[in-house]
Amino acid sequence: AGDPRDADRGMRPDPQFSAQGGDVYDDPVWRRLMRRCVTVPTVLTSLLLLTGLLPLLLPLAGMVDVVRRPRMATRLLCVAWCYLLAETIGILFLTGCWLWTRLIWDRDRRQAWLLRGAALAQMYWTASMLAVFCRLFRLRLDITWDDGQQHVLVGPAVVMIRHCSLFDTLLATPLLSKTHGISLRFVLKRELLIDPCLDIAGHILPNYFVRRGGQRSDREIARIRALAGGIGVRDWGLIYPEGTRASDGKRRRALARLQNGDAGLYARASTYRHVIPPQVGGALAMLEGAPHADVVFFAHHGLEGAARMGALWKGKLFERTIHMRLWRVPRAQIPAAFPARVDWLFAQWQEVDAWIAARAAGG
Repeated sequence: AGDPRDADRGMRPDPQFSAQGGDVYDDPVWRRLMRRCVTVPTVLTSLLLLTGLLPLLLPLAGMVDVVRRPRMATRLLCVAWCYLLAETIGILFLTGCWLWTRLIWDRDRRQAWLLRGAALAQMYWTASMLAVFCRLFRLRLDITWDDGQQHVLVGPAVVMIRHCSLFDTLLATPLLSKTHGISLRFVLKRELLIDPCLDIAGHILPNYFVRRGGQRSDREIARIRALAGGIGVRDWGLIYPEGTRASDGKRRRALARLQNGDAGLYARASTYRHVIPPQVGGALAMLEGAPHADVVFFAHHGLEGAARMGALWKGKLFERTIHMRLWRVPRAQIPAAFPARVDWLFAQWQEVDAWIAARAAGG
């Protein structure tokens, strides 16, 4: 969904897409069950195995930390165990919710209870994992709301958030859902379905797991547009416009693609130093699907050291301050014409890049 021209083809939402329960057409029940028959036992077995080996592994990790700086072995071992524990609790909780709802005869009430349970699982899973990372890696969170918190949080919105790390996916749900009661409809990459808790909850809640690569971009964009149709005052959409974790290599490749297209966009994007050019197909599809929604941009700085697991081992995330900035752009300020809207998105992403550059320069 990365070609800017794809978002301007005027496609209608795919009738086989259901915003109340994920991508029915692309991921039928039999395929989900086959995948979960592998991922769920893998998580449960891994937790039992790791728990049984902790009496041996913890002293070994401690000895590694005595002779190595920074001391990351024990921390990473604890992160792995906490992740598997959170996954297991989430799977058991969601299974219990599903069994409980089988006792409810009214279909609407059953669906409402199941959605509520999945939302709670998603919220507390992300909040608990963020708390684990903050405690173990001594992270501090600093949040700036442009024009005040109430200004940013009022009314329906599409959240466009930067993506640079394995862990920036943990920021939005605790901040917006757990703290302020805003439900989020996520556009996520399909590769994340390897996580069974996300797989189960993500298909109960209105989310879409997009196929990347562009072979079926028309259909993918249509479904993102359909997902955005349910956005409301306390039910927002969220998308990562970059489509992948930012890196120098990906930035160069994205610029090379733009160089053969729009010269104006290329000139603007070539000034980016910390972000990669947005893939406007999916981002603008969400705006088309929710013509009543504003846009909330979510920039953050401090997680760049967590782009790879090797960076964690080197301690690049240790004792960092995670700075976050959210600002709201009213719908009236978003151009209606497609070319102007693309230019507007690139300009806003330039603002994200400039803010990150200022934080990086300030240490």
